[in-house]
Amino acid sequence: YAPWGYIFDGIDHEDGWVQVGDRYLPVHMSGARVLVPVEAVSHEAVEQEADQATRKYRLDNSQLQHKGPGLAWRLSKDLNNTAGSQHFARWREIIEGLNEGDGWVKVDARYLPTHVGGVQVLIPQTTPQAARKYRLDNSLLQHSGPGLVWRLSKDLNDVAGEGQFAAWEDVFEGIDEGDGWVRVDDRYLPSHADGLQVLVPLEPDKVARKYRLD
Repeated sequence: YAPWGYIFDGIDHEDGWVQVGDRYLPVHMSGARVLVPVEAVSHEAVEQEADQATRKYRLDNSQLQHKGPGLAWRLSKDLNNTAGSQHFARWREIIEGLNEGDGWVKVDARYLPTHVGGVQVLIPQTTPQAARKYRLDNSLLQHSGPGLVWRLSKDLNDVAGEGQFAAWEDVFEGIDEGDGWVRVDDRYLPSHADGLQVLVPLEPDKVARKYRLD
């Protein structure tokens, strides 16, 4: 059996049953709902669950405005116990760690504070989205070139090379990393250029689904 409060991945067959592997659980029992989608639980419950499992965070310097290249790793939950001047997580970097619930996120054997000087520096990221289609749009940017240059990393200056670009109006499939970049295989494109949107997400393709005559 599945204990009460248990969270699992399953497929809703839209017929009152959720498939988990090769087994099934009913959505309702005696007229009462017993399976609740995680997205529908309260905000407090989501935060509590987040503290019990690792999740991704983005290092954010937009409020702190620190002049350094990143946030120094700590060897313990002490701001003064740094791992050394050369050991830091870069601003805008995505890290995965466990929120200890006391203002610290543990990443392997090291720590990062969620706030510095009362300002939040670790931003929880939403669950990564599945790949979806995007169209390269030049209607706002009005760039004179033939397209947008591919990047080898999440750095505008790290270009893939001459002639390596996605042409305007091209449609491709990629994954939104949640930090202003879309990953396509092992390359990247920025979602905005000069503050203007250049990657337009397209509506998901409609696919056949099962229906039951009731």
